[in-house]
Amino acid sequence: MDEREEIKNRIDIVDLIQGYFPLKKSGRNYKACCPFHSEKTPSFMVSAERQNWHCFGSCSEGGDIFSFLMKMEGLDFYSALKMLADRVGVKLKKENKNFSENKDKKDKYFEINEIAAKYYEKVLFEPEGKIALNYLKKRDISEKTIKEFRLGYAPKKSTLLTDLQKIGFTDAELLASGVAKNRDGKLLEYFWQRIIFPIADSAGSIVGFTARTLSDEIQPKYLNTSDTEIYHKSKVLYGMDKAKTAIRKLDHAIIVEGNMDVIASHQAGIKNVIAASGTAFTETQLGIVKRFTKNIKLSFDVDFAGSEATKRAIEMAMDEGFNVKVIEIPDGPSTKLGVNKDPADVIKEDKNLWILSCKNAKYVIDYVFDKAFEKNNPKEILGKKAIARELLEVIKKIPDEIEREHYIKELSKKLDVEADALRNALNKVKNTKEVKKEKDTKKLNKETLEERLLGLLLRFPEYRNFFFRNIKKEAFTDLVYIEIYELIKEGNDKKIKKHEKAGLLEFKIEEEFADFDHEKIGEEIFFLTKRLKKVFIKNKGFEVRKKLKEAEKNKDTVSVAKWLKSLNEILKEEGEI
Repeated sequence: MDEREEIKNRIDIVDLIQGYFPLKKSGRNYKACCPFHSEKTPSFMVSAERQNWHCFGSCSEGGDIFSFLMKMEGLDFYSALKMLADRVGVKLKKENKNFSENKDKKDKYFEINEIAAKYYEKVLFEPEGKIALNYLKKRDISEKTIKEFRLGYAPKKSTLLTDLQKIGFTDAELLASGVAKNRDGKLLEYFWQRIIFPIADSAGSIVGFTARTLSDEIQPKYLNTSDTEIYHKSKVLYGMDKAKTAIRKLDHAIIVEGNMDVIASHQAGIKNVIAASGTAFTETQLGIVKRFTKNIKLSFDVDFAGSEATKRAIEMAMDEGFNVKVIEIPDGPSTKLGVNKDPADVIKEDKNLWILSCKNAKYVIDYVFDKAFEKNNPKEILGKKAIARELLEVIKKIPDEIEREHYIKELSKKLDVEADALRNALNKVKNTKEVKKEKDTKKLNKETLEERLLGLLLRFPEYRNFFFRNIKKEAFTDLVYIEIYELIKEGNDKKIKKHEKAGLLEFKIEEEFADFDHEKIGEEIFFLTKRLKKVFIKNKGFEVRKKLKEAEKNKDTVSVAKWLKSLNEILKEEGEI
C-alpha cells in the first residue's frame, strides 16, 4: 500500500470536510452549499461510501480528500499530502515523492524562505536587531507575540546568502525564491535594515516577506517579496494561517489594512483578523476567505465614491453572497485618535474600544448611506441629487430584489422624494455586471437525458433489462456514456466502481431522487427511455431523409428504393413508441 492509499484509509472524508463546515445527511450521502461558488440550494455532495465529493452546481469541482484540501487551503498536491500525513502519523518517504521538476523547484523555494525566516528571527534578538526589537516593544508587542508571528530583522551586514550557498542552493534559486536580487551582476540581499514580517500560506509554510524600514532615509517604507512561483501578493492574506480556525469558529473574518493591525489584534484576543498586505482586496483573496466564512467586517475606509478598488471589492463580495460590514472606530473619551485610525494604534491606547468597534460593525449599505448624508445636505436640491447619484449606484449593485426595494424606500423617506422617481432613476443607472453567455439548452437537455438514464440504471439495476430491450448503444452520442452503457450491459460492477464518471452519475442520482419511491423511479426510467429512443429515431430519420434526397437528386432508383424502405421502417418504429 502506497502512502497516498494509507492516508486515505485513515481519514474519513466526511470527518475531514465537517472540520470546515457542517454537512447534512441526505440519503446515503451528505450535502451542503458549495464553498467554492455562491449558491442558495445545496449542490455540494459527499459520499462516505465512495470517499469522494462533488459539486453538482456551477463549479462542477470534485475529487477525494487530497483535492478537497488543495482547493480549500490553496495548496499544491504535495503540501496537501504532507498536511494529511502529519495529521494521521504517516511518514512520507522523500524518494517516493515522484513530482515534476517544477514541484521540486517549489519545494526548494519553500525551504529557502523557511531558512531565511529562521535567520531573521535569530538576528532580531542579537545586537544588530536591538533597534527593531525596541521598536516592537514600543508598539507594545510582547515577546510571545513576536515569536508567534516569527517577526525578525534583516541587518545591514548579513550572512544569509552565504549560509544558503553553503547549504548548496544556487544563485538562480536564491533569486527565484525572492530572498536575493541581482544588481549589476552582483548577488545582493533583497531585504536589509528592515523589520521582517514572514508571510505564510494557509498551511503555515513561508512563501515570502513584508519588510518595514525604521529609517526615513530608506524607502519605500514597506517592501514586499517580488512575485515568485510560490508567492503572489494578490493571492495571499497575511495572518490567514493563524486566523482560519477562529474565522471558522466565529463565522466571520475581520479584514484590516496592515500587518501590525493583525498582530496587535491577535495579541488583544481577537484572533479572526487578516490583512490584504497593502494591496487592493482581490477576487482571489475573497475566494480564500470564502473557504471559511461568508461574513466579513472591513476595517478600512469604505468610500464608494472615491475608491474604485474598494468599490470593486465590495461589489465582488456582495455578488458572491457575502454579508459585508464596516468597522468604524468612534472618537470616544478614552481616545484622541479620531475616526478610522489604525487598529494597532487604537489597541495600544484602548483595546476595549477596538473590541467594541468590531462588535458594533455596521452593515455596509447602512454605512454608505450614513456617509452620503454626512457629506451632502439633503435639504438642498444639489445635495439631494448628489446623495441620490451616489446611493442609487450602490443600490443597483444589491443582488437581492427585496433588499433593493427596502433601500429605495429608505432613500425616498430620507430625501423626501417619491419612490417611483427613484426607481425610474435606478433603471437608468448603468449596470456594470457582465452578461453571461446563454448555454446551448438543446445540447444540455440531451446530455442531461443521457446521464440521468445511466445514473438511474447504475443506482437501480432492477430496471436494466427493460432499458436494454429498448435502447442500443448507438442512441448515445458521448463516448464516455457509451463506455458506461457497455459496462452496465456486461454487468461489470468491478470496473463500474472504478469508473470516475459512472460514480459521479450515480452520486448525482442518489441526491436528485432521494425522496422518490420505487414506483416513481420506474415511471421516470420508463419516460426517459422512451424519450431517448424517440430522439434517436428522429435523428436516424433525419439522416435517412438526407440520403433519400441525395439519391433522388442523382436519379439513383436503387438507392431511392433502399432509403424509402428504411424511412418506412423508421416511421413505423416511431409510431410504436
